[in-house]
Amino acid sequence: MKGDFSNLATPPEHQSKAHCPPKKSNHLNTEISLETLEILLTSVPEEEITLTSDVIFSSDSDISLRKNIDQVIAHKQHYLKRLEHLIKRKRGVEWLYRNLSYFQTRFPWEVISLLENMAHEHSPNVTCKTLKPINELKTLNKACDSYNENVIGKLEGLEILTINIRRLIFNNIETPLNQLSAELIDQCSEQELAAWNNWCSNIESHLQEIEKLLAAGQNFFSLRNFKLMEQLPLSQRSKTILKSIIDKVTISETP
Repeated sequence: MKGDFSNLATPPEHQSKAHCPPKKSNHLNTEISLETLEILLTSVPEEEITLTSDVIFSSDSDISLRKNIDQVIAHKQHYLKRLEHLIKRKRGVEWLYRNLSYFQTRFPWEVISLLENMAHEHSPNVTCKTLKPINELKTLNKACDSYNENVIGKLEGLEILTINIRRLIFNNIETPLNQLSAELIDQCSEQELAAWNNWCSNIESHLQEIEKLLAAGQNFFSLRNFKLMEQLPLSQRSKTILKSIIDKVTISETP
C-alpha cells in the first residue's frame, strides 16, 4: 500500500520534564450590563437563544483544555478494547491486511499498477470503447475519435490502496492512546496541552475512519469488484491470471 493518512491531528512528542508553573489568570471580564443584555436578547429570535457555559466567555485555560483529555484518560481501557476489536474481529484490520498482502503478491503487476493509478487519480470508472454508428461516422472528420467511451461500472474501495491502515492505527490512535496519562498531561506545556486536547476531541473520528476503511476493504475484495476488473484494458496474460483468481473466489463464496 502506498500513502499515509495524514489529515488527522496527532499530538506532538512530549518535551516538558518538569511540572508546569502556575499560570496567571487571563480570564476576560464577563459581566454584561442590563442594557447590553436587553439589546442582545431583542436582536435574536426567541427560538435561537441558548444557555451557554462560562467557558464560552473566557479564553482557553488549562481547566477547559483538560476537560476532553481527562474524559479520554478515564475511558482509556474502553478505547483500547474498541481498537482491539477493530483489529481482530471478523473482516477487521488483520483480515484486510492479509487480503492486501495476497493482492500485492498474487495479482498480476499490470492489474496492481492500473488499480493504484485509478485510486490516486480518483477515477474508479471502468469503461469500454464502442464504434460510433455509421451515420455518425460519415459526418466526422479524420481528426475526430470514431469510438464512444462507455462506463461499464464503478470499482469500489480503491482508497485502501492509498492508505496504510496499520500505520494509520499505530501513529494516530494506538501510540497516543498508550502514551496518554494524567502524569504526562501534568507536565505538558500549554501548546502540548492544546495538541492533546485536539487529539482527544477527535478520537471518535479516528476510530470511525478505521471503520470506513474496513467497509471499503470489504467492497474492494468482493466478487462483484473482481468481475468488473476483468473488463479493464489488460494484456491477455493478465486477464488469464485474473480469471483464475476470480474462479477460486467464486468457488469459495458458493454455498
